[in-house]
Amino acid sequence: MKKPDPHDLHLVCMSEMLERLQIEPSAAARGNFGNAFGASVHACEDCEAGEACRDWLMRAGSRIVKAPAFCPNVQRFDWMRLEQHTFGRKRSVH
Repeated sequence: MKKPDPHDLHLVCMSEMLERLQIEPSAAARGNFGNAFGASVHACEDCEAGEACRDWLMRAGSRIVKAPAFCPNVQRFDWMRLEQHTFGRKRSVH
């Protein structure tokens, strides 16, 4: 059996992390989030904790409020989550 490409593992984990944090990837990739999202993809690809991330996600719940401390994107994800949820509330009021 072929060993999976580490970049595939990272991107699958990042996608799963965003979903569980309730961050909309398409919204995160544009507007004010674009630079942060691009940086988060590169940080994830360069991360050496891909297997630890996968294992953490396997144990974590379906909804989380914060990425694990070992994640190089923990602060970016916090910011994107806060901004998206704040922007979404403001948008729904108007």
